[in-house]
Amino acid sequence: MFDLEPDEVRALNLAAHDLDARDRLSAQFEVRDEGGQARMLGALASMAGQAGATEGDLPAALARSGASPNWTPSRVLALADVRFAERLHRVSALRPEHERRRALVLLLDLFAVADARRREACGEGCNHPWHRLGEAP
Repeated sequence: MFDLEPDEVRALNLAAHDLDARDRLSAQFEVRDEGGQARMLGALASMAGQAGATEGDLPAALARSGASPNWTPSRVLALADVRFAERLHRVSALRPEHERRRALVLLLDLFAVADARRREACGEGCNHPWHRLGEAP
């Protein structure tokens, strides 16, 4: 599904929903080489897309993350003339390193905002394992 191991995808989910320390995820991100960081960002962008993230989620993601609307990832996601899925892809491919760190912060919260809405729509009795994160893997 994603170019990450299942435990890495779970770590992204846990951090996005504040069920695990974001500092731990950031540390895992920092020790990766550029390709590893790009794979993590690509998976996170895909997860946000699958959760139904839209341009309308951007203000809530900015507020939740504390990201500046002037950061490059914020500006890319706000581009009006580009499909949102393409914007997500562009953010996941940003360089240099400090922009990738910013992209991690913003994509994580964009995913969290969209997935919270999706979880609510899924409702009680949901059988999706990614919606039952509090349970043991």
